[in-house]
Amino acid sequence: MVRGQVSIEYFFLVSIIMLVGIGVVLSYMRITESTISSFQSEASVQKLNEEITRVFYMRYPATRTVRLEIPNNVISNRTFIANNTIQISYYDNGIVDVFESLDFNVSGYIPNKPGVYWLKLFSDINNTLQVMVIDFDVYPDNIALYLPKFGEKEYNITLTNTGNQTISVSALTENLDYLVDLDASTRYIDTSLNLGSIVKGGHKTFEIRVSANKGVGNYYGTIFLKSDNVEINIPIAVGIRNRIFPVNTTIIPLDSNQVDVLKAYGFAYDLLSQEIPVGWVMNNITINTTELGSYDYEGSVFVIDSLDVDWIISEAASWGVTIHHLNQSLNGDFVTWLAFAPRVAVHSSGKYWVVTSTLNMSGIPYDWVDGNTILNSGLAGYDVLLVGHYDFEFNSPNPEGETSKIEEFVVNGGYLHAECVSITSYEKYQNSTGVTSSRSIFGGDYLEMFESENPLTQTWGVPKDIGGTVSGLNVSNANVTVLSDDNYGFHKFVYSSHGEGYISYFAGHLGDSVDINVSRMRLLNNVVLFTSAEKGKTGPLPQI
Repeated sequence: MVRGQVSIEYFFLVSIIMLVGIGVVLSYMRITESTISSFQSEASVQKLNEEITRVFYMRYPATRTVRLEIPNNVISNRTFIANNTIQISYYDNGIVDVFESLDFNVSGYIPNKPGVYWLKLFSDINNTLQVMVIDFDVYPDNIALYLPKFGEKEYNITLTNTGNQTISVSALTENLDYLVDLDASTRYIDTSLNLGSIVKGGHKTFEIRVSANKGVGNYYGTIFLKSDNVEINIPIAVGIRNRIFPVNTTIIPLDSNQVDVLKAYGFAYDLLSQEIPVGWVMNNITINTTELGSYDYEGSVFVIDSLDVDWIISEAASWGVTIHHLNQSLNGDFVTWLAFAPRVAVHSSGKYWVVTSTLNMSGIPYDWVDGNTILNSGLAGYDVLLVGHYDFEFNSPNPEGETSKIEEFVVNGGYLHAECVSITSYEKYQNSTGVTSSRSIFGGDYLEMFESENPLTQTWGVPKDIGGTVSGLNVSNANVTVLSDDNYGFHKFVYSSHGEGYISYFAGHLGDSVDINVSRMRLLNNVVLFTSAEKGKTGPLPQI
């Protein structure tokens, strides 16, 4: 009887606690949903504003892809992009409007139903900004919207469907020559093409051809993707151009006109990381600029065109970099294009500061790797490995295994740059080039540079020599190109292709934190950008 009473009282007590708890949980869930909606909406419109502005100033044919989250309690008829405004509205004890104002108008639309979407932002040939929704989840990065390359007439596009709906594919080639479905080995010559469909997880790869006899100009086509409820049109523009830079093209000097030559490299790297192509004019060149008139720029310049003048001026100012502008057109047949920002790994063991001092002063980012990292995961994801002063024989946990991993990295397309004792200790195990040490005394006073048109040798003034444990190289039985000697005639800087990649060695050190010689330290930055210039990964070029 008593026990029964206790049970009933206990039951009522537990029930009250549960009711209170449910109320608290429901209240918390409402607060959480409101917080999530607010966070998602504010972050979404801010990100969208930033990316739209970036595309606007980059101009045609710039594109960006943005991930957009629409909250569960969205108000469909108040969520839009129009009239210089991005707005997402949702219910939260009333209507909450989250919006951003734009300095220019944008055509297109944003989704007004809950969900996660990909938006493709692009600037058309009239520099009208457009936003299109990719809501059947085609991999955005695999859609090429603009495909010009100098000296080539064939271009490939791969479309991959990761959504749940089948996508039908058609194309209008307009004044392109023809389109080939590489997966089916089918060649289409007609202007209006039905290219079948792509099921979930499937893909199609197309080759687009423009014949050389078409001459200079832009040639257009369109690929149409359609699912049950949406259609996206992807413009194709194949540019065949003479290499002429117009008036107002931006020049980045790399000689005494530059207030910070090392930072100029970092600025160029930053532009590449934003998918803005950078041209590199090798050796000395006479250019007519607004700032200096007709002037002989020494030791190469970077060239950037088709960017809004005000935007590039503010970007350069934020880096503390001097820029000049063409006041007459420039023939650019001799330009080497940098296509991407190389991913740099620095060996963290030994005297690593002889390379990081230059990178730090330049503002070029890098990651640390050590022997165990190289042994366990290799160097996947990197383009360049810099080894400043590391004795593989005495300091590596497994010298043969570590150097084998590096060798594999180079053969598969990576770039190894090593200095001083790193050279001979690496060659002891791999003998990749046949280079040996020729002396172990302090180097000469200055360097004499050879191969003037090579990206690796671009410098100005007199590069001061810094010797080291290995201060000269014996290349009598080596398969390398000599890039520089010191004033005693000892070989200092060499490089060689190796498999699909490259190796460069410098006897002594290119950089250090005490004796700064910019002309010498530039050579290390040349190593970093050489990958982008030489590996054939040419990206989209600016519209002229």
